[in-house]
Amino acid sequence: MRNGQTGDSFRRCSWNARMEIRLSTTDARELATRNESTSSGVDKQIDLKNNATGREIGRKRTGQTAPGRGRGTMCRSARRNGKLWIIKSSRLMRSNQ
Repeated sequence: MRNGQTGDSFRRCSWNARMEIRLSTTDARELATRNESTSSGVDKQIDLKNNATGREIGRKRTGQTAPGRGRGTMCRSARRNGKLWIIKSSRLMRSNQ
């Protein structure tokens, strides 16, 4: 497992949720995907999956009063419920496994 994998999954979720709330869906996706341009393999796969989950969470918060406040709670819940991804033994695994 990558060092701090659970924290990295949460961080990516939260970052992408915030971008989705503040930018257009297209801009958030393009920025997050461009950020992974030098990654490859399992590292890239996991980051793209966790980024997408974060943007999905952000879309649920768009237009709400103080939309950024709930994204951390929602990303922690996603981690507990296996909606984020981690790496174990060089394989992608759900965050609750």
